[in-house]
Amino acid sequence: MRKCRRLYSLISNKFVASLAVSDLLVGLTIPYHTAFYLNDSLCKNKALCLSRFVLIVLGCCASICNLISIALDRYIAILYPFHYCRLMTQRAGHAVFLYSFRAGEMSVQGSQLTQFS
Repeated sequence: MRKCRRLYSLISNKFVASLAVSDLLVGLTIPYHTAFYLNDSLCKNKALCLSRFVLIVLGCCASICNLISIALDRYIAILYPFHYCRLMTQRAGHAVFLYSFRAGEMSVQGSQLTQFS
């Protein structure tokens, strides 16, 4: 039981750290996003204009996916407390962490932002 509690806190902390990284990404892109409202010449460069939306969408989607993963982690811990250590292993924690950022990347690739010519 002692090892399970240590594992539980380690995986939950990884989810919270992942959420912190994605929220930091969102926070760092906000000044870049507001610079376009202050300086009209930035909108004339297509790459800068598209990167503005790509960064904000990537950060927001990763943040939302991290919130969902934390909620699922808590749900599993509450609903199946005796099976939590078997279900939420280190490998599962890493998979959820990578999925959250990959989902944000896939939403950027699938959006209409990349189809401007």
